[in-house]
Amino acid sequence: MGTEAKIYISDEQIKVNGEVCTQRGKKLKINDIVSFDGEDYKIV
Repeated sequence: MGTEAKIYISDEQIKVNGEVCTQRGKKLKINDIVSFDGEDYKIV
């Protein structure tokens, strides 16, 4: 899974709180919204 995540991040397919995320190892906080493949995921 880590290898796939690196590809998605380098292809700028991941957003955190509406901004493209290119930082591997980014720390997510409660209430952050991660968007990927047309879906939003809230960190709880």
